Amino acid sequence: MRKVLPVERPLAYAFQFYAFPLAILQPHPRSRDWVLSNYVQTAFDTAPGSPVPYCFYLHDHTASPWLRTQRFTREWLGRRGERIDDLVRDAVADGWYVYLTVNERYVEHRRAHVEDVDYPHDVLVHGCDDDDDTFVLLGYDDEQMFRSTSLPQESLCTAFEAMGPRPFHDTGVVLYRYDDTATYDLDPGFVADVVEEYLRGTDTSRRHQDAAPRMDRVWGAPGLVPLAASLEAYARGEQDFDILGLQVLWEHKRLMVARAERCGELGGDVTALVPELRRLERLTWTLRTMMLETVDGDRAAFGRDAVRLVEQVAAQEQQVLADLVGELRAASVGAQRKEVTV
Repeated sequence: MRKVLPVERPLAYAFQFYAFPLAILQPHPRSRDWVLSNYVQTAFDTAPGSPVPYCFYLHDHTASPWLRTQRFTREWLGRRGERIDDLVRDAVADGWYVYLTVNERYVEHRRAHVEDVDYPHDVLVHGCDDDDDTFVLLGYDDEQMFRSTSLPQESLCTAFEAMGPRPFHDTGVVLYRYDDTATYDLDPGFVADVVEEYLRGTDTSRRHQDAAPRMDRVWGAPGLVPLAASLEAYARGEQDFDILGLQVLWEHKRLMVARAERCGELGGDVTALVPELRRLERLTWTLRTMMLETVDGDRAAFGRDAVRLVEQVAAQEQQVLADLVGELRAASVGAQRKEVTV
């Protein structure tokens, strides 16, 4: 059997747990309205040592009307005595993408493999070639590029089983399959509400407290303050290099551009908004590039410039996003009037 399920690099891919489902959806334009209705709110975790300090808020990163999912725990699979390569091969043959956690020490084209160190990390298997005895994996490779690489099928078994005694209940194994029968239309009024929550710093996790505890985070736009502080700490040598915060910031502005363009398609007047949002996107990309240059450059100079640019982003987005909220509400009213007329 040789089968490779389609993936494309999505609009947001800083953290693999949300990059993978978005990469599955990216080849399917019909899913765009759902993507643009989400990935609006952000949350900053100020707790020391947080594994995800700054990220989009997602109540359940696996949930989408465009994705069918199946979940298994490692223990359940172990009790059945089923080899992970057999499960993955059968799943891919049936059109399922396989999300699982492995020890990347045993995964070729990964930094942990090059450095020969243990590193539990998530991967997405989206292809199988029995002639070459390989699987196709998506993720960040040893050059920190988000792309697909191949892995011997036996190596996947080794990497999956080399996790040690910890059960990893938090990830387990998730199967995804694109659901072509789904429907989802962007509701401009709903998106306006969530953009307002971002601007006001509203605790969006309260909406889901019937299923999960509320999260102690700095929400939305106010999260740029601790983000700037973390960049200052990095410039002083008090924190290690971590580009993910600025990657998320850039992705947020990139998605806002796409959101505004969609608002225009729905009848909103975004003639002045899109150029302003594009400038913010370029500004955050510049910030990201500046931090990458500090690997062999001057941290102190970066700290001064980075904080100034983050403050500039924070000030400028307040007005342009408030204007976007207004146009989204106008598009929502227009759609409602159209429905009444029909």
